[in-house]
Amino acid sequence: MDGVQPRELVSWRPKVGPEGFEYVKEENYWLCPNDKKVVFKKQVVEKGTLKDQYTTSAADCKNCPLKNSCLSKSQYSKKISIIAYRAEYERNNARLAQSKWHKSKRMRTDKTCIWNLD
Repeated sequence: MDGVQPRELVSWRPKVGPEGFEYVKEENYWLCPNDKKVVFKKQVVEKGTLKDQYTTSAADCKNCPLKNSCLSKSQYSKKISIIAYRAEYERNNARLAQSKWHKSKRMRTDKTCIWNLD
């Protein structure tokens, strides 16, 4: 057991939304950094995953001062495609952020690994 080194176990925490955008749950839209709404359009299945699609109007983005940092050259409006199970991802991220839970989970996993070594 001298050669066994403890491993840092890191849980994957998926990004729940675009950086700089705020989700307004009550009305189901994203608010961009320039205070424009990115509204819900439809649900689609992409590579077997159910996703919600949100878009802005082209007029909202046309003269926006953040356009160059927010959109690619070929885009005329902002489109957000995000997993439909956002609430479950946010709940998981909050649970993982609790150091007590994360530490106890890591300790159980480490003990299991050590006991399985022969």
